[in-house]
Amino acid sequence: MEVDTIIGDAAYAGKNNLKLKDLNGNKIKIVARMNPAITHGTRKEEEKFDYNKDADMFVCPAGHPAMYKRVQGKKVDKSNQVMTYYFDIEKCKVCPLKDGCYKAEAKSRTYSVVIKPDEHKEQEIFQQSDYFREKSKHRYKLRRKIVN
Repeated sequence: MEVDTIIGDAAYAGKNNLKLKDLNGNKIKIVARMNPAITHGTRKEEEKFDYNKDADMFVCPAGHPAMYKRVQGKKVDKSNQVMTYYFDIEKCKVCPLKDGCYKAEAKSRTYSVVIKPDEHKEQEIFQQSDYFREKSKHRYKLRRKIVN
């Protein structure tokens, strides 16, 4: 059987499925919405750091931008890399918002964001396509209705 599209729920949008190719080496389209934690990232309520596109840095709730950033994690192993942003702790020590944000004994203040693998970036773009929208309208037909 030749497959070019798979329609399913968020469980089908895993990284391994997004890498699937058919016998000719063509990428199989996965019509399944990714979990919002992947598309939007997970952020704790108390950590409302904002991203400044022009500076390419995160800014803390008090308005202080990160000083520098570093990529952490190995690209070759199965875990995702993270971009870690480092903040000036001298500013944190005197910040009026330091409670719940900065611990007095800490040697640094960082904020990390998971770097999306290419498969997730491509899927996020594909989710915006007309093809995806049209095919996802048919997903309800595939799921057996559960009646109490």
